[in-house]
Amino acid sequence: MLAFIGAVYLLFAFAFDAFHNIKLIPGLIMMGSLAMPLATVILFFEMNTPRNVTFHQVIMLVAFGGVLSLFVSLFGFRLARLDWLGASEAGIVEEIGKLLAVVLLARQIKYRYILNGILFGAAVGAGFAVFESAGYAFEALLEHRSAAAMESSIHVRGFLAPFAHVAWTAIAAGAFWRVKQDRSLGVKMFFDRGFLKALLIPVALHMTWNSPLPSPLYLKHFLLGLIAWFVVFGLMQQGLRQVREQQQQAARTILASGRY
Repeated sequence: MLAFIGAVYLLFAFAFDAFHNIKLIPGLIMMGSLAMPLATVILFFEMNTPRNVTFHQVIMLVAFGGVLSLFVSLFGFRLARLDWLGASEAGIVEEIGKLLAVVLLARQIKYRYILNGILFGAAVGAGFAVFESAGYAFEALLEHRSAAAMESSIHVRGFLAPFAHVAWTAIAAGAFWRVKQDRSLGVKMFFDRGFLKALLIPVALHMTWNSPLPSPLYLKHFLLGLIAWFVVFGLMQQGLRQVREQQQQAARTILASGRY
């Protein structure tokens, strides 16, 4: 998937450099912004061992979830009034906004596994990343009147994409599904102590990511990304253990009933 979308982006880039036709810019921005987030989501899709979520559902979450999470976050910025935090404000507002979008779109009881929550979070986080990166690339083009600035924005944000929104929202949603499991959605779930502690991780990572701390050669971003993926893999291990335990329980039930 990454190779395919990357090849499409390179064709757009080659055509734009050769012909300087501005009609190619929207395709260039969207395909460049899409490549890395979607490729990362494919990894989460393959790790969803229950196989109870289809690929077209994932694509719908990327698209609609991305737009919905942007809308919720923009409303959150207006409501929260945390401007005094500077760019770090996004760590609070956007992580909550993306999680709410995940819960609104994928709250059905049948999706009871931690791995489901991780996948849903990754999909919505990827959609958010795609649209946000496209917006930043367009902003760079308008601000600098330079295609080079636009392409630089696409490349940098694409390179860093797996370490940011995709992983952050996967952590938040995976932690929420660890609490929710096969129960109907309830307000008390949002105030579960274990979930809140886990939610603080992507919030803190995002706030630090946006902070003015120096980051030579993007070292800060890579270190934060490694922490995020360490947490993601920890949640995945819990999710795999949950699936294994439920499979064992189902097997014991079948053996006890004599229907085998």
